[in-house]
Amino acid sequence: MLAAALSTDGSLAATLETGSLKLWQADKGSLLADIPLPEAVDAQALLTLSPDNKRVILLSGSFWVWDLPSDFTEGEPPDVAMTT
Repeated sequence: MLAAALSTDGSLAATLETGSLKLWQADKGSLLADIPLPEAVDAQALLTLSPDNKRVILLSGSFWVWDLPSDFTEGEPPDVAMTT
């Protein structure tokens, strides 16, 4: 794991692994989404979740923002939009 972030309310976690960004339901440990990264990230990457749980932000040479849906259905990958 290259980086991890936990939402301010503790409900959502994000982990950065080689080639993918994973979103987790933190209280259950359930994987919500496994999002392929558009390019390689380095070990100095910074990962955070916005205070309102609406975005995941990654800084690693490039800057990426993923807009998250307002609700996740367990077992169904969310429709996550990426902005660069």
